[in-house]
Amino acid sequence: MKKILFIAMAFASMFFASCMGDGYADPDNTIKVPAAPVGDNNIKEKNVITIAQLKEDYNSLIANKRYEQIDKDIQIKGYITGNDLGGNLYNEVCLQDETGGILVCINKGALYGELPVGQQILINLKGLYIGGYGSQAELGGVYTNTTTGAQSIGKVDRYEWNKHFKILGSPDATKAESMVEVFDKTKIKDADYLKSCSGKLMRIENVQFSQADGKTVYAPETEKDKTNCVNRNLTDAETKTPISASNLLVRTSAYAKFANVALPKDPVNITGIFTRFNNVWQILIRTSNDVETALNVTGGTKEEPYTVTNALKLINAGKYTTDKVYTTGIICEVGSVDTGSYGNATYSISEDGKAVAGKMIKVFRGFNLDNQKWTEETKGTLAVGKKVVICGALTMYNGTPEIDSGNYLISIK
Repeated sequence: MKKILFIAMAFASMFFASCMGDGYADPDNTIKVPAAPVGDNNIKEKNVITIAQLKEDYNSLIANKRYEQIDKDIQIKGYITGNDLGGNLYNEVCLQDETGGILVCINKGALYGELPVGQQILINLKGLYIGGYGSQAELGGVYTNTTTGAQSIGKVDRYEWNKHFKILGSPDATKAESMVEVFDKTKIKDADYLKSCSGKLMRIENVQFSQADGKTVYAPETEKDKTNCVNRNLTDAETKTPISASNLLVRTSAYAKFANVALPKDPVNITGIFTRFNNVWQILIRTSNDVETALNVTGGTKEEPYTVTNALKLINAGKYTTDKVYTTGIICEVGSVDTGSYGNATYSISEDGKAVAGKMIKVFRGFNLDNQKWTEETKGTLAVGKKVVICGALTMYNGTPEIDSGNYLISIK
């Protein structure tokens, strides 16, 4: 019996010993480190430099389309701003910190599962390769052309990559979206702007797809080039000036999930990873949600109030704040007017004075001129057909577009 017990204990000790794989303890075996589903939890943060500094340190080889293995014990840290979720980025993710962005090329699919947008990571750079593909800064491995034998910056092996990064915290998409920078169209030919911003998550506003006709799609199979991509040109919607494809274009993979979606005809704002190929800006749309209809809304000031139409555009698009703005319209409905202790009134305005659902804004608990309360003597001036200018914050409440409480009249006539 004792012999059986001894054998059982021996097997048990072997079983528990085999459970202690990598990630169980730190190198000094003093701190238990939970095994990471991806990456290496044992990486300690040290010698962290900015992405801008990394790109500057290797500027010469990036600009001249060369590559080199990093032999310095350095790290970078940032947030994932783009991945392969929409199928337009292939075997790569985009990393960005407060100073710049860079592409990380990995020979692995479905990267969005382990590296979602907004995930912060730490990368141990020693042993990885850095270089320029068309002068676009990339991290990865070495690519060898099997026909010519020529080598260039390419993808890092998935298993090697797993040794070089560490997941930091939980993903927060708002962190990435807060990094979006509006593209300055006046600097489209600026070499320094191209150098510093390529690789960043950016947004170009108020443009139109030049080829949009209601039928032409982003990237049909019939138009793809040898890299399976299709380029689309843009036009500045404000000036109606075509943007030269030698300066900037939208590049989409024929394998993108939105490849066969028709190009929008209306003016749009396009968010994406702004990369470069030599001296040409290339916008890589991450998903179809990156293309939004441009509001083209002006006004909001006392001198030029929003029309009801423009105010509705902002409200319906969720592009309003708690700041008070100026809106003008014609009263189409009068609800309640309190002449007691509250002294406020609720009514609706529209562009033409007609009460049509979807074309009017409720003015909720507003005050009279000079922010004064309504009284029995003044309430009669609040009548259907009167044109008003109102100062108040736009909002959406339970699906109803409103000018929020605390608003007041600037004029009524």
